[in-house]
Amino acid sequence: MPPKYKPGGRTFPPKIKPTSLPPQTLNSIPGAESASTSTSNSLDREAEDKFEVELCWCIQQLQTALDSGKLTEKQTLDTSKTLNVLKSNTAPLIKKRQFMRTTFGDYRTKMANEQKKLGKTSTQVKFTPSTNDNKKSIFLRKAAATDAHPKPIETKNTTGFRILPSDNNSFKFNFSDPQV
Repeated sequence: MPPKYKPGGRTFPPKIKPTSLPPQTLNSIPGAESASTSTSNSLDREAEDKFEVELCWCIQQLQTALDSGKLTEKQTLDTSKTLNVLKSNTAPLIKKRQFMRTTFGDYRTKMANEQKKLGKTSTQVKFTPSTNDNKKSIFLRKAAATDAHPKPIETKNTTGFRILPSDNNSFKFNFSDPQV
């Protein structure tokens, strides 16, 4: 590949990307895969789980702050921006940790304190059996019409016309003379 030229006439060297060995080559070399990689996988999984818990706690705190309605307009905008960054799948882990640190300070100790408070309150909760265990549900349904022909409803004739039910279900008006 020929060197690239800058507008000033200078050349700069081509970018060289470091290449790593393919996985097949690593497996064929004895001693290339150490025990530290297998333990680091489990540590990474634990660290990832811990980060997920911390992230969920921070998101929950931000959502409760937004739902409270006690924030000013600027605080609401900042909180919603932070919430969007923390919920984003594309944001890097470092950026999320930075937002968590700037928003909550030492959020790990705050989480521990909240956990202690919840632990104390959960021991104080008592369950009592309900007294309305014998109530049963009742199913009601509409009764079907028992008559094949519905009875005409007698109403006071104040408008000068009346509707008569017919056997062939056709609709007819029977207007009477208004002079009667």
